[in-house]
Amino acid sequence: MSDRRGTNLLAVILGCSLLAAGTTVTFAAADSSEPTQSDTQITQQVMHKLTHEMRGSFVGLTVATQNGVVTLSGRADTGIAKLRAEQAARQVPGVTDVKDQLRINR
Repeated sequence: MSDRRGTNLLAVILGCSLLAAGTTVTFAAADSSEPTQSDTQITQQVMHKLTHEMRGSFVGLTVATQNGVVTLSGRADTGIAKLRAEQAARQVPGVTDVKDQLRINR
């Protein structure tokens, strides 16, 4: 933890000194330990997870991803399947939010 503070303090000091000299400074996030995934990769992983781990729980399932936001639509057999689908989608790396538009079969 102290190494991170030291690094952050050094970045602030360096940034302030460069700003004082009239230089523009842009900082990138230092804690991006996971590589980002494309929306296509996220969609494929969510679909795989739902169709293989929860086989037979959905009718007309569609998964769409835009900027890391996953939208689930179609019909779920039960409320529990609907809840589990949202939880499973959130576990996929790169997912920033889930819009659950699944309907429960009645």
